[in-house]
Amino acid sequence: MSRSVITICPYCGVGCGIEVTIDDAGKIIGFEGFKGHPVSHGHLCGKGASSIKLLDITDRLLYPMKRVNGEFVRISWNEAISEIVHKMKEIREKYGPEALAFYGGCRNTLEEVYLFQKLARALGTNNVDSCARLCMIHRLRRSRTCSATVVVQTQLMKYPSKSRCDNRRVNNG
Repeated sequence: MSRSVITICPYCGVGCGIEVTIDDAGKIIGFEGFKGHPVSHGHLCGKGASSIKLLDITDRLLYPMKRVNGEFVRISWNEAISEIVHKMKEIREKYGPEALAFYGGCRNTLEEVYLFQKLARALGTNNVDSCARLCMIHRLRRSRTCSATVVVQTQLMKYPSKSRCDNRRVNNG
């Protein structure tokens, strides 16, 4: 007998609801937008809808790797973190703190983002960015102009919306 599990899409800050169907062996056999979710109402964007494909990737990186003589070798997490700290110190000493940059994810909590930028500032750089600025810009633009944009066979058409909430829908398809 299969069972359903409600979860949140991991891709962006919208946090769309996903309903996952799991068989008795624990294998995912179904995946769709959760219709009862208060934000996405069962709709998923292209990233969310295709995220099930990531579950069956068998050659995914699971531990730190370091290139040694042109080959990648497995190293411990402690060694990886030490290597990163060493390289960051080296770059900072050689080129100055503005040579460092921090690039975060858009699914981080506000507290995580705060700590992330605080680390960057402690190392002397203001170079902090995230994919949220790039992959969410269309939602911000729509919420400011109160219009939704649809691309149909390379024609760009604008449809005015009734409210700002309409602009937050992920995919009405």
